[in-house]
Amino acid sequence: MKKLVSNTILIIAILLLIFVPAHKKQMRLNHITSVLSPAEAAVLHIWSMKEADFRLEPGSVDAVQSVNIRGQILILIQYDGFQIGSGARRCEMVAVVKKDIFHRWMVNDGAGLCHHIVELSDSVPITVVGSSSNLALLDGGYSAVHGYVWDPEIAKIALTWNDGLEQEAVIQGSTYLAARDGHFMLQQIETWNDQGQLVFIARPGTIPQPANHSRRAGNK
Repeated sequence: MKKLVSNTILIIAILLLIFVPAHKKQMRLNHITSVLSPAEAAVLHIWSMKEADFRLEPGSVDAVQSVNIRGQILILIQYDGFQIGSGARRCEMVAVVKKDIFHRWMVNDGAGLCHHIVELSDSVPITVVGSSSNLALLDGGYSAVHGYVWDPEIAKIALTWNDGLEQEAVIQGSTYLAARDGHFMLQQIETWNDQGQLVFIARPGTIPQPANHSRRAGNK
């Protein structure tokens, strides 16, 4: 009986030794995540991503811009890295940050694209990535388009959604972002240079076309 009691005490002691450090580690992690801002949570998410063929440059991660869609914070993150077989890459990702049941900002969705860090030789001045909420039927959802601006002369990016709404994207640095409440599809995207000339038109499912400069911003 004494041996059984001794063994039980030993097992409990071992379990405590395992549980207490793990519990303290979880408490530290909870403390860290509880004081993060939405942008910091998004950056931490990028740092924590693991891909066997991609090496992140930690100092390159930047939360460029954000928009609040009914409590969901869409944060556009830009970062650099090296991909085996492809070389240096630049990535743009929209991370969707929401508060969890413990009121901590956590990333629960996102969409992005990585590309070479070189100047394009053709007439395509931007990349285009679309994303939308996976819970559109429950929370009304969101729709977003973002990307990289290759051409430094691009001064305006205009979107037309499938319900006819026209929206201008926010250009910041070498990125752009447009987002709205609800679940919609992108119908058309146009880019304009700093002279007010239309230079590029793209529609989903079609080959992007350079414009002939015949239209000017504000004269659609």
